[in-house]
Amino acid sequence: MDMGFMQNRFTVTVDVYKKKTHDLLQPIQIPNSTGFTTQLTNFGTVENKGLEISGIGALVTTPRFNWNLNANISFNRNQMLDLPGDQFAGSLYNNFDNFFLQRNGQPIGTVYGFVEDGFYDNLAEVVADPYYAGQSEEVQRMMIGEIKYKNFDEDPAITANDRRIIGNTNAKYNFGVTNSFSYRNFNLSVFFQGVQGNDIVNTNLYQIRMGKVANIPQFVYDGRWTPENAANATWPKALAADTRQPRLSDRLVQDAPTCA
Repeated sequence: MDMGFMQNRFTVTVDVYKKKTHDLLQPIQIPNSTGFTTQLTNFGTVENKGLEISGIGALVTTPRFNWNLNANISFNRNQMLDLPGDQFAGSLYNNFDNFFLQRNGQPIGTVYGFVEDGFYDNLAEVVADPYYAGQSEEVQRMMIGEIKYKNFDEDPAITANDRRIIGNTNAKYNFGVTNSFSYRNFNLSVFFQGVQGNDIVNTNLYQIRMGKVANIPQFVYDGRWTPENAANATWPKALAADTRQPRLSDRLVQDAPTCA
């Protein structure tokens, strides 16, 4: 749909779309008994639908000064369909597996992982956890200052079944604006664009394991768990050795609105 304003000096175009793409070429997970972990095949459907609005025109036109505007904004939603079951994108790198979920009804770029629930601040909190309740006091004390993860099933252990959707890398909308000015022999163009409402996965944080206290960012060291800083801690306690294996959790997911 096209519209004109100011005697058609400024026009607006609105487009609405919906499209399905079938038989995507992608790897499907297969039983390890076959000797392989994935097989490249055609399956699944992606549905994209959205709205795009653009406007262009001469807002001011005089013998000496001109101002032209070109702006657009778009809203896109996509979802996976016709999958035989949950699938996962390939590994980002070693031990960084199954973090991007492909599930019917969910968009491409869905982030899937564990949900953190603070820290074990004292021995009583560790003992209250059914998984550690029957373990030795030595093991229980080792967990003080460690990250707690939410448990969503009847199994007291934190397993892959406790993972949940924790992020979406798709923006709610994208926009861009270009302003062009001219005054006599001088010209100025100002352009900015941005996205809003999307998440990013900050894989740099995955490498911060608080093993020893060297070569870690200052903000991490300052925010580490200590008995004195338990109420304000944002990172687990520091260890004397690099023995902690962090989980892929919502700690790595960050809000990422961008405008440039």
